[in-house]
Amino acid sequence: MLERYPGAVGTKDVEAFLALYADDVRTFDLWSVWSYDGKEALRGMAEEWFGSLGTDLVAVEFDEVRTQAGDDVAALSAFTTYRGLSTARSCARRTTGSRGSSARTPTASGGSPTSTRPLRRATRGKVELRR
Repeated sequence: MLERYPGAVGTKDVEAFLALYADDVRTFDLWSVWSYDGKEALRGMAEEWFGSLGTDLVAVEFDEVRTQAGDDVAALSAFTTYRGLSTARSCARRTTGSRGSSARTPTASGGSPTSTRPLRRATRGKVELRR
């Protein structure tokens, strides 16, 4: 998942993005909707997010990845950084999310992990808006 997620986001490929998740996935988010139950709920979020990017691209990086697996369940948490890139590939904006406990790290992604306002990490696990 960690290898394919950045590629799906970077190419804005909704189907590749959704293929990373089980049909009954539950994801948690810190933007507009707290949680999404099921792949179809996640589809709407991904379509809105990727559609809002226009020609901009998004680079995704994971730090401090932790996984935990049981017989029939697994969890992943990580600090996830989304960098909005202009078509010239310069960093237009950056969002760093806090550690979560779902397959999709609760970071900035409900409406769009790269909001129209620049973001910067103020302290570990917090995101601060900057004008």
